[in-house]
Amino acid sequence: MRTKILLIFSLLWYNMTAWLPAPATASPLVGDNLAPVERTAAAFVADKLTDSHGVIVSAIELTKPTNFALSESMGQILLFAARNRENLLWDYYEPQVGKYFWQDGYYAWRINLADMEAERVSALVDDLRLAEAYMVQEENNPGKYMAQVKAISTGLLNLSTDENGNIGDFYAAGSGAADHVSLFYLRTATMDKLTAYDDRWQKVAARSKKILVEMPEKANGFYPKNFSFSVGEYNWGDDVSMVENIYTALFAAHIGRDTANFAAFLRRELERGKIYNRYNFNGEPSFAHDSVAVYALAARYFAKCGDKVSAETALDKMNKFFITGGKLNGAFGYRMLGTVYAFDQLEAMLTLTEKL
Repeated sequence: MRTKILLIFSLLWYNMTAWLPAPATASPLVGDNLAPVERTAAAFVADKLTDSHGVIVSAIELTKPTNFALSESMGQILLFAARNRENLLWDYYEPQVGKYFWQDGYYAWRINLADMEAERVSALVDDLRLAEAYMVQEENNPGKYMAQVKAISTGLLNLSTDENGNIGDFYAAGSGAADHVSLFYLRTATMDKLTAYDDRWQKVAARSKKILVEMPEKANGFYPKNFSFSVGEYNWGDDVSMVENIYTALFAAHIGRDTANFAAFLRRELERGKIYNRYNFNGEPSFAHDSVAVYALAARYFAKCGDKVSAETALDKMNKFFITGGKLNGAFGYRMLGTVYAFDQLEAMLTLTEKL
């Protein structure tokens, strides 16, 4: 009971002080290439989501930072920095990625901040995002980052692929690559770009596109969770994550697959008021909450489909999570809970960068 009282009191105090005048919206790591909201959001990442080691914590939950950092977040901030030519941000975070996450061929997906120990397991989607960030920065600075792009490329090909061009969800030191791949990991546009560094990516990209093109589809445009290489079957899971399904739809739309049924479902949900985080296969929510990332991704997906009206609606809903003033100034999060997730924050920033 005493713990509950203290928690309630701390949240009340936090929400009272959250309305105090905002701190400075400028960070020494954020330059002048950004629009005001992007600049303030980037300053929040640099000043509030970054720990003393220079890595991004996964979240601030109930006003407290979590005790781990993800390669996911580091890839997101590097991609944001590279696309916006924000070299101060890049030059700050990029060395930490090499120092703490790089494991000689792959990136550890998570770091424990208590001892800075890396979990010696990769995540394909995070390694591809980092590869994309390095390729963009290599385009900005020809010759400077080619060696790291090649190192990521070679690591993924040698550690995570098989002779058939399958590329697994993860590589685990000591046990090898996964025998399946999550469909929302299949960032084939990045694979296509990697063919300029190693032509073995042609086979991997072709196989990945085949998996996306041939995937089955349930009502509402819901897609499977993953594909098993050894069994040759798609697996559905227990329900549908909207973040995962939107990413899958984005990647499928990129290669020309018809995703109209899913687009219609998302439009219906927007008309009903919310796109929820998770759904049952009957189209009803299984988790009755929406989130920043769902709207950020939905906005990009609608823009890809050429539906500017729905893209703007989703973008407006994303922006309603933006906090101005107080301790969370610049956050895309939940003021009353004192909670901000790095994935949400950075996906919102990447969506704003695309100028939909």
